[in-house]
Amino acid sequence: MNWAGHESDLGSVQVYREHCAAGQPAVYISRHADSAAAYPLHGKPVLCPYGPLQEMQQRRLAARRHRTTFCFDFPDVFENALRGIWAGSGLQAPQGALVQACALEMAPGCSYKSAEPAVEAAGDRAARQEEGMVAWRLTLRTPEAPFSRMVVAIANDITFNSGAFGPREDAMFRAVTEYALQQKLPLVYLAANSGARVGLANEVKQCLQGVCLGWTFGHSYVKGHLILEAK
Repeated sequence: MNWAGHESDLGSVQVYREHCAAGQPAVYISRHADSAAAYPLHGKPVLCPYGPLQEMQQRRLAARRHRTTFCFDFPDVFENALRGIWAGSGLQAPQGALVQACALEMAPGCSYKSAEPAVEAAGDRAARQEEGMVAWRLTLRTPEAPFSRMVVAIANDITFNSGAFGPREDAMFRAVTEYALQQKLPLVYLAANSGARVGLANEVKQCLQGVCLGWTFGHSYVKGHLILEAK
């Protein structure tokens, strides 16, 4: 069973076997049954119904409905790709993970309204997600650089407002781009979005207070509008 939902995430693959005893229902037996590292389904009946999907699993399914990869699985995609590159190189791949991902987030005090938004490494803590873009500083172990090289990657989160661009996403993209330039690192943009979000800015809405608007052609605002009257 792979709870992460991505085939290359070897650390999340759980191996069980079915144990059948006379007169007893079949149960799951974890590969690590004799240690504290036993998997969560150890000892549970095989026919026991699964619990509801967790939030991340629901979002992963939503991304698949858009026929794209869930953005938080992209570090595993890099890991899988690097293993293929190492296998094709004829060289012995290093032990352990080939990719280390450090999430990037907006620096404290910065927001999409900041004149010069900046990002910083989230470290061991989970990065705050306040916009539909996710970024990492990736440390890659490649055949050309077995002791690692770093790149910056940024991706749209298709499960957050359909991955559309708004002011927050623009600020995050700009901040990550500036970070990559300052650190002199390659920037990889993983695009999966539905374009820009169409709407009225709050500043414009304030100017329209007290004015009744009507669309020229039914409810199609893209074909023009009429100012009917002032209240």
